[in-house]
Amino acid sequence: MRGLIASLVFLATLYSFSEAKSVSTYFKGPKHDEKVELMFTKIDVLKSVIPDEYKQTFISVFSLVFDTSKTPEVRFEEIRKLIPEEVQSKEDFEKKKAIIIGFMGKIDQLANYYTTEVAPTLTDNAKAVIKVYTDYIQQPQQFFKDGKDEMKKKFMDAADKIGEKDALDLFIAAGLMANKAKQIKMMDILDKMKAEKDKNFF
Repeated sequence: MRGLIASLVFLATLYSFSEAKSVSTYFKGPKHDEKVELMFTKIDVLKSVIPDEYKQTFISVFSLVFDTSKTPEVRFEEIRKLIPEEVQSKEDFEKKKAIIIGFMGKIDQLANYYTTEVAPTLTDNAKAVIKVYTDYIQQPQQFFKDGKDEMKKKFMDAADKIGEKDALDLFIAAGLMANKAKQIKMMDILDKMKAEKDKNFF
């Protein structure tokens, strides 16, 4: 189930382009190509700002955060072992611990909802597009290995097969996931994490 959480990012992005006259046109034409190019350029920039000496730690932490086979509490303790302890009060530690465990708990809820309620409704072509992202979640080391052009090609190869029904399924799924995220108050926990962004959680 861990890899399926990547679909949330894709579906949320897809949902933001709902102004398309025909949902399948999102995957066709110059405007789509420009959006894809921009998306993977931003991803490339994001990867470049992570120092090489921290990439392995990032990969390990990333894998644990989205490993829904383990409880949030177990994942938290394993992540702590990967990151040096900071000097902090027990009150601050417990506050940050609650935020991170809460975040991973909501990831689990969204992943379970996608797996049981949303994924079964998708066409094979729609799933193939999402799989481009889930593969990078399951293999974060590949995320750093592939350059922008390689990532873009994998996405475009899958997106080129998208038809009207496939695209419609993706847009509906995006709406369902957005509503679920709102229902479980995902943004609340993200706001708390943002407020702590300049602090070391562990």
